[in-house]
Amino acid sequence: YHALVICTNATPLVCSRVPIWVELYPNCEASSRISIRGETATVEGIELTDVLALLDLVGTTIVEKH
Repeated sequence: YHALVICTNATPLVCSRVPIWVELYPNCEASSRISIRGETATVEGIELTDVLALLDLVGTTIVEKH
């Protein structure tokens, strides 16, 4: 089980099974895609602080499940 995946190409398997994923700069584009529990958004110029905020969210999600 993976709570978070960070990749350059979110495969259909990742999109369907991973609750939180980040697709960084697909096809060398300036935008990235973020999906949180099925809600996907495109983010321009994602920064490290954005990814760290997602890590905090994943930690909260894992704690809530236990």
